[in-house]
Amino acid sequence: HMDYGFMAFPIWDEDPLPSKAIVFNFSYVLFINLILTAIISGIIIDSFSEKRTKKAEKDDDTKNTCFICNIDREEFEHFGVNFQEHIKKYHNMWHYVWFLMHLQETPREEYTGQEEYIWNLYQNDKNIAFFPIKNALQITGIVKEKKDIPSMYNRMERRFYEVEHQLKEVMSMMKAIRERVRKE
Repeated sequence: HMDYGFMAFPIWDEDPLPSKAIVFNFSYVLFINLILTAIISGIIIDSFSEKRTKKAEKDDDTKNTCFICNIDREEFEHFGVNFQEHIKKYHNMWHYVWFLMHLQETPREEYTGQEEYIWNLYQNDKNIAFFPIKNALQITGIVKEKKDIPSMYNRMERRFYEVEHQLKEVMSMMKAIRERVRKE
């Protein structure tokens, strides 16, 4: 009769309802129907919210982190490298999968030195030390270039001329707009 107890409060046989029964009925309805259902609903809502948050974090990681080198999109953008080009051209995960499939299908006698080295790493507990984790040639080249003071000066000078050119374009556009406004 547990189900019946949740649907309605207890029934009393006494004709004039005692004050204890009124307090008990009220507390029963308050506790079972309101508080307990609110707690259970809160737990359900929180668990779905947590799942949604975890899924959003996974999706964000999938979309904004290179699977091969584990470098974030922000770091590539900081150095002016196109992230989509990087993951499609330089660190395409399927190229790595295909390479491992190639190693599995090729007889060991036909391996080159690099293929032998990678196969031995991979066979030892699926070691992925050959992956360029936290290493991308595009970024490494830029970082080396940035440390050179003359190249920094040249880069700043190029940027200055780009900004100056853009400013001249904006000024000519504003001049054309002023002339149109005066004509009207």
